[in-house]
Amino acid sequence: MKFTPWFCGCVLVLAGCARTAVEHSDSRQVNAKSITLSQRGNIPASIQKVLIKNPVGQVYVTGTDADFGWQQELKSLGGEEKAARDFFALCVAEAQSEGGECRLELVAPKGKPGQVSFSSTYRVQVPRSVSVDVVNSFGPVEIHSVRGEVRVKNQSGRVFLKSVPGEINASTTFDVLEVDDTGPVVLHNQSGGIKATTVAGPCQVSTSFGAVLIHGVAGPVEARNESGALVVENVGGPVKARTSFGRLRVEATGPAELSNQSGAIEARGIGGDLVAVTSFGNLEARDIQGRAELSNQSGAIDAVAVKGNLKARTSFDHLRLSGQSPEMEAHNQSGSIDLTATSGQTAKINAATSFGQLRVSLPADAKPAIAAHTTFGKVVSDFPVVPPAVGDGPANPTITLNNRSGDIRVQKGGGK
Repeated sequence: MKFTPWFCGCVLVLAGCARTAVEHSDSRQVNAKSITLSQRGNIPASIQKVLIKNPVGQVYVTGTDADFGWQQELKSLGGEEKAARDFFALCVAEAQSEGGECRLELVAPKGKPGQVSFSSTYRVQVPRSVSVDVVNSFGPVEIHSVRGEVRVKNQSGRVFLKSVPGEINASTTFDVLEVDDTGPVVLHNQSGGIKATTVAGPCQVSTSFGAVLIHGVAGPVEARNESGALVVENVGGPVKARTSFGRLRVEATGPAELSNQSGAIEARGIGGDLVAVTSFGNLEARDIQGRAELSNQSGAIDAVAVKGNLKARTSFDHLRLSGQSPEMEAHNQSGSIDLTATSGQTAKINAATSFGQLRVSLPADAKPAIAAHTTFGKVVSDFPVVPPAVGDGPANPTITLNNRSGDIRVQKGGGK
């Protein structure tokens, strides 16, 4: 069958981004219903910003030191050959340069004559110093090794950005958004995961129905997830993180404010204060350099090695606290309390519960002043139960314990 060239029906508009060659090919030898058109052009070395708008397909941008240019491939994905030709004849591929900006855009009819499906792929090499702005849908966007600001708006496609030290603002839906070795980032996804690693600046992330991993951030982190796991690690600034119906884990960060709904929280190595609130999941805090305020509903709390004052409240599960906090305060409803002071630095303990055992462990050389009261239980203590106002000499710590329908036990053995 003789092939009649048709590519001239696809209009190429040029203004400054010079076209060096136009290539066309008919891939009917592989698939009789697939047609491909390739076009390419140069990008001036003086360009400061590149804007790419692609209605459906893939966009790949790489920063280089030479050979700046673009290649665009338009491919039909099945359907009638005549319908594909007619549809491509209505497409307009634009390449314009003005005022330091290069604009690449495929303008395609909103309708698809003859139900033609197609994909458009841009491969672009730009000077490393440029800023990049991409709008795409139904395909991946990848940008590497550019130093300017990067903005990406994708729909139903993966986004991957690497070695971009400038500011990043990127969004997508229904796929993964990933950045690595970048400057400050603002990332948004809907129904998809986010991964941000080695970020030299603030990191702001939000998504839903997908996992979030943030690792190695120099600045503060704000992360929000709806119905998904959230992990934040190795952050040199404060962290604010919130999720629901998934595990929230934070480790080796600055001060942290954490919130979860119907999911567990795990906080380790927090270099400052910790505020954590959850429900219907366990809450664990370990190695907290500042104070800790922990709140749970219908879930356990375990806190170890908190240096600042410690407050914890839960219900219908156990509450276990251990450390050298100057003040410890624990409240439980329908659950046990197990509280251990590991050194003489603890000066005040206040604990109350119901329908569970209340146990306090102190260093053997402690000289506590103890006020303990229970109903439907007994008080057993290895130390004299002497209220603070009656004891001889200074007391350390002062202890107030209340239980309703449960035993109280004060024992030696809290030291290291």
